[in-house]
Amino acid sequence: MTLPSDSTYAAGSSVLQQGCLTWYSYVCPVLEQELRIGVMQHILSYGASALLMALGAKVATAKPIQPYAQPGNADPVGVQLAPWRKVDSNAAAAQGADAACFESWGTYPTWDAARRELVSWVAYKPLSQAHGACALHTKTLDGGRPLSEDITSEKQGLLFFVSQTATEASLNAQDPCDWAHRLANSIPFFEKPGDFSYANTAAGSSSNQVVLQGRGGDGRLELTPKVVSLWKEYAILSLPNTPSGQIAAANIDKYLPFDTYVSTLKPQQSSRIFPAEQDDGPDYGQVKYNPLISLILQDEELNKERIRKTVEVVSGEDQRTEFAASSRFRGWDGRHSATIGARNAARWIKDEMQNSLLSVPDAKCHLWEYNTYYAPNVMCNIPASRGHANADDDDGDENARVIISAHYDSRGTFGNVTAPGADDDGSGTSALLSIGRVLGSKSVRFSRPVQLIFFSGEEQGLVGSDAYAQHLKDANVHVHLQLQIDMIAYRVEGEPMQMAFPDRYDTKTATKHVMDIAQVYVPEIVVGYTPACCSDHQSFWSRDYPSTWVFERNNAIADPMYHNSGDYSRRKGYDYAQLQATTRVVLATLLTRAGFYL
Repeated sequence: MTLPSDSTYAAGSSVLQQGCLTWYSYVCPVLEQELRIGVMQHILSYGASALLMALGAKVATAKPIQPYAQPGNADPVGVQLAPWRKVDSNAAAAQGADAACFESWGTYPTWDAARRELVSWVAYKPLSQAHGACALHTKTLDGGRPLSEDITSEKQGLLFFVSQTATEASLNAQDPCDWAHRLANSIPFFEKPGDFSYANTAAGSSSNQVVLQGRGGDGRLELTPKVVSLWKEYAILSLPNTPSGQIAAANIDKYLPFDTYVSTLKPQQSSRIFPAEQDDGPDYGQVKYNPLISLILQDEELNKERIRKTVEVVSGEDQRTEFAASSRFRGWDGRHSATIGARNAARWIKDEMQNSLLSVPDAKCHLWEYNTYYAPNVMCNIPASRGHANADDDDGDENARVIISAHYDSRGTFGNVTAPGADDDGSGTSALLSIGRVLGSKSVRFSRPVQLIFFSGEEQGLVGSDAYAQHLKDANVHVHLQLQIDMIAYRVEGEPMQMAFPDRYDTKTATKHVMDIAQVYVPEIVVGYTPACCSDHQSFWSRDYPSTWVFERNNAIADPMYHNSGDYSRRKGYDYAQLQATTRVVLATLLTRAGFYL
């Protein structure tokens, strides 16, 4: 095929934008096929790197935009929500309050691309319509959506919440269809509504579509998701809770546009009933400068060249050294959670971390299997060693662990298994591998238990972290701090080195504490907030564990290779100085909160 010129897009965009509503059934599927499927075929045929760099170059030189502000500031991008209400179930039942009336099914993000706002969406199931006070309390759930018995019944099987994530408009400049149209068009057999013009309706759209079988790229029969409910900002999908349905769930990203957030939809074991910000996290105290931490941050293992070599192994760009070093090494060109490539990567990460931590007393790494259809999580446990620790004042619970994590799985274009994921999240994975090497080179010990975790299944709905966070909750394990590293290497040309934190779905005291640590130890990096959502920290936060996340940009996602098979490191915008600086902040946080000594 021949790629359309820029002038073709410019001339046709306004007409096609109108056509999405009136002639959607003809225009948008053709355009989607040309721009998504056809472009990928062209890329795979003629060489990914050169073409994708050419397509990404114009985006990378975009004019810098105003950083995203913390919610509550006088900034048109931010959105202010009411405080969280934590509900005591017994007292609530006696008073006829929310907990006696509703079952929480979680809080989810939706991105309003027109207003550039991240909006919370609350799913809940009415429990007792007969209860006299319940009718009154429905008025308090503004911003929530009741889930009908039809949606929450077991016959629906596995449920998924999907919505658009916060990306810069320039990443969709060549796509005239809005997110919901693109989602509908990417799911085979979905019976699109006649005119699809639901933008001003509150009821949304439901489908009687059944789950059908289609043939995948390898010719095998596979299930496609059912669209249970479709709205302008989000949708609910389902798959049968069968082995075939589980396989399809592990590959659900192949049916989602690149700018789509996905999460499993199920009842939540949380004390949070209503969406908003929550500020009731631990008091981590004031950050005190420790010169020994500054010295450790200069360790040779954090050299940019060392980090670069790690990134290129993780992304599959250059694994020659690993092949030469061991006949047992099995390479990969992608780390999609449902592939053997992800399992190969998991084994290599485990071995690499175990070797790095040999000098750390009793440190052990292992593979944590949680689902047959996903590659395992990689867990490295460092038990507490009692001694004189360099720790800030804390909450006094010395058995509460510190968890630093990244997700090693990756996602290609429309679920393509060619998924180098150098930024998402090869950058976070490489940062965590580098931290492990520093701990080993210095034989660091901690006064708190420490876990370094590489999650899988993040791209299919935080599956790996959700399973592990629930495991900790069931075992009544206390967590002092959980910090996620996800997408920290891409920098828009002309913008400074940055490190962003979530503007919601995080523990505010944890976010502020890591920000303070950054300003003390790595002042050259500009800290701020992002509306991008979400990563594995949400699995912990939703279970009342203190958690936050570090990200690459104080605004929406701008990486043109986001969820794309061209996410390599050898391209314009991939910044090792920013990756190195963020890694140092995370390491300083670990040393500060876990109480280290040498």
